[in-house]
Amino acid sequence: MKVKFFFNNLIILFVLCFIACSTNKNMIREGKSNAQLTETYWKLVEILGKKVELNPHQKEAHIILKAEQNRIMGNSSCNNFNGYYEMLDNNNIQFSKVVSTRMGCLDMEVENNMFKIFDEINKYVITGDTLVFMNKKLDTVAIFEAVYLR
Repeated sequence: MKVKFFFNNLIILFVLCFIACSTNKNMIREGKSNAQLTETYWKLVEILGKKVELNPHQKEAHIILKAEQNRIMGNSSCNNFNGYYEMLDNNNIQFSKVVSTRMGCLDMEVENNMFKIFDEINKYVITGDTLVFMNKKLDTVAIFEAVYLR
């Protein structure tokens, strides 16, 4: 009888521990998946329908939208850039006066596409840690993922 009581309590304890651990992980995941458009390091993962794959000589393509003065800054895999953005109604956004350094790099595909999309971007959507920029036809032109410092 004591053995049965012990095993029943052990099973109940195991179930409670499992539930507590699962709940905690979900709370951490949910808390981290509320990326904000501004003041977030957004790593470029796809541009114009093509996954971004950089060679060892390229820098990580990324953007940071600064709330102060509506500035944008980042790197396009070769050159640093900065400029301005304007927030409009219904998640519409426009970029302007984007300028960059002018270094030459071996592979300029990501670089060239990055500067091409700034004129095309019209709308954005953030889902969890993913930022999607779209054009006026609502076609996806770029996908970014939030990167957090540890």
